[in-house]
Amino acid sequence: PGERDGQACLVIRHVGRIYPGRRDPTPLFRAIAGVEAQERCRIRVEFLGGADGVGELADRWGVRENVVCLPPVSYHEALRKQMDADIVLLLQWNDPAEHGNVPGKLFEYLATRRPILGHGDTTGVPAAIVKARDAGVYANDPAEVKAFLQAKLAEKRRTGRVAANPSSVHE
Repeated sequence: PGERDGQACLVIRHVGRIYPGRRDPTPLFRAIAGVEAQERCRIRVEFLGGADGVGELADRWGVRENVVCLPPVSYHEALRKQMDADIVLLLQWNDPAEHGNVPGKLFEYLATRRPILGHGDTTGVPAAIVKARDAGVYANDPAEVKAFLQAKLAEKRRTGRVAANPSSVHE
């Protein structure tokens, strides 16, 4: 999905509300800012739903051209959009209070079989599930996120798509 200058874009989607100060895409934005310009232009991050403060954060990290904030969609359309993404973005609060909070969105994301990029409490239950199922990466370190993005960009360039996770991810 998506194209820039004839090159397929790596589409990362977050579906749902953003809660400023708690659901923070800064690690992703910092990672994108660190990608070389000719590759960075091939990354598109879409926020479907309430994206309060996302544009300002994107401006702060110099990645506004990579970020699109879209209005909310119906539940069925949200599921379709998740399945059409190359990567789905899971944002959790990076605080011990979030440790055991497992959002329903995680299970939707697992069912899509799309690689998950998660930010938040890296010792919490959602991070453990993503790691145990090898469903993607759960990290707040921009260097780790950048490496994940670069691997997925290379895969998309090489094969034309980002492969789905195995069906065992959601079983």
